[in-house]
Amino acid sequence: MKVGRNIKTGMDWYVTSWKSPGDPSRGNITGILVPEGYPELLLLEDSKPKHRAGPWNGLQFSGMPEVKPNPVYIFEFVYNDKEIYYTEQLHNSSRHWRVVLPQSGDIRMDASELGMNLSSTRKVTLVVFFFFN
Repeated sequence: MKVGRNIKTGMDWYVTSWKSPGDPSRGNITGILVPEGYPELLLLEDSKPKHRAGPWNGLQFSGMPEVKPNPVYIFEFVYNDKEIYYTEQLHNSSRHWRVVLPQSGDIRMDASELGMNLSSTRKVTLVVFFFFN
């Protein structure tokens, strides 16, 4: 998973909700990394901020103190002359997790295969596979 921008081409990587549980067309909830100024993650509803993760402080997004190094997944913030992005991935790539960005904007993770209950909502941690553009 990667949310951010390719600085060279201007292409953005972002996540978006489905229109409804039965309709996979683009919904009105979008998760983006705002690269200008102090980069931060935003969850937008109809292009208006719904939740903020706060700016990156060198260790984490300041509004997400619960996101810390852990045995399940790795998170990383990258900012160089080619791209700026935030990424999360499992330590064990042979395992899978499912992250859902529903219309409510409350991100839900299903990591039952890992034997862990990660189904608590994390409002702005933008981790969803295959939904970035």
